[in-house]
Amino acid sequence: MTPLLLLLCAGVFRTAALSHLRQFHITHEDLFWTAARNYCRNHYTDLITVYNQEEAEQLIELMRSNGSTMAWIGLNRKEHRQNLSNENLFDEAPLSPPTGEYTKPNCAPFLTRLLNDDWEWSDGGRSAYRNWSMDPRDDQPYVKLITPGSLIALGSENQGDSLCNDDLDEDRRGKKDLGTSSEPLQ
Repeated sequence: MTPLLLLLCAGVFRTAALSHLRQFHITHEDLFWTAARNYCRNHYTDLITVYNQEEAEQLIELMRSNGSTMAWIGLNRKEHRQNLSNENLFDEAPLSPPTGEYTKPNCAPFLTRLLNDDWEWSDGGRSAYRNWSMDPRDDQPYVKLITPGSLIALGSENQGDSLCNDDLDEDRRGKKDLGTSSEPLQ
């Protein structure tokens, strides 16, 4: 019985040690996305990275309790290009069907979407959370979380509230070199 208890305790401590403690904040500054990112980096750690639907719902509750229906998060589009997960450029030509009277169905667009993700989180987070309310267009590089818990991509001319996180793990916070941009607040 003692070895089992010891094993269970080790699992609890391991889980606690691996957890990422964050505190969420909403700002009521009317900022463009880049200015919102700079604000969060200067006053907290960074814009929020959303890891799952449950977390999105918690953030929506925070927004609602503060009178907000949408706020910037850290998801943004890198330079739009076709690239593989290892960052090599993707050449779709070998997967395209041959020209002629009869061609088999082409799965290249589906594969391209699986291998290509031109979205990144400003804090470097590795979340795959993408609950789009509608498919983003190429001219919409920045993302807001909106009620009821989905994402909407917007252009650079939009302003609004921001969701920031404060990393409470001092080791992680101290090792992270976020830097700040020289762009002025807009």
